[in-house]
Amino acid sequence: MEPQMADPAGLTGAFWTEAQLDLNARRLEHLASLGLDLSRKSVLEVGGGIGDLTMYFLDRQCRVLLTDGRAENVRFAAQDEQFRGQKRLKTEVLNLDSPGKSRKGEYAIAFCYGVLHLTAYPERALKFLAASCTEILLLECEIVPGDASSLHTTTHPTEAPLGPVGPRSSRPTSAWVREQLAARFRFVYAPVKPPEHEHFRTRSPCVSPAREVFIGAHTRLRSDMLRQV
Repeated sequence: MEPQMADPAGLTGAFWTEAQLDLNARRLEHLASLGLDLSRKSVLEVGGGIGDLTMYFLDRQCRVLLTDGRAENVRFAAQDEQFRGQKRLKTEVLNLDSPGKSRKGEYAIAFCYGVLHLTAYPERALKFLAASCTEILLLECEIVPGDASSLHTTTHPTEAPLGPVGPRSSRPTSAWVREQLAARFRFVYAPVKPPEHEHFRTRSPCVSPAREVFIGAHTRLRSDMLRQV
């Protein structure tokens, strides 16, 4: 039996709860249903934590740069047994609040699930992601109620492995996300059906914080599972 990987920060206790594993399963189940060509692509994954969604792309023969704003998460992912021998995977610390220059032309896909609402400057993050991908941005984030385009800034402790890197986060309304994507992509889409999970908005108007999936595309996508917004 191989020895278990050291986890001095207790990361698996945060990332591998029953609730989080169920959420991840529903996320990937839904992503696979959207009719998108996600095989043999180059992928920039941001806010990837310890890599719990990364294997989805590696299984499809993609080349992936897995990034997160916390160095301890990235170190854990780099040592994870599931990624042993994966020559198509690289890891890097990347904080979306200060991402630096875009990776323009390097990646076909930007993958940003569960992290935009944890950033202090989501507009800056979307600008970086839109410039870094040549095809599509796959985006999932928490939203707050309201029909207007707005951000709701809150403060947080910064110790949680799944929480924001800095003390501030900015949760957007759905309208804000659509508006920002439309400013950076020729086409903006939403799924016809949301993931089968209680966190995802299934009724309108939204009455409590929930999650939504958005897709920004530089060229038109053709899928019956998407609607242009």
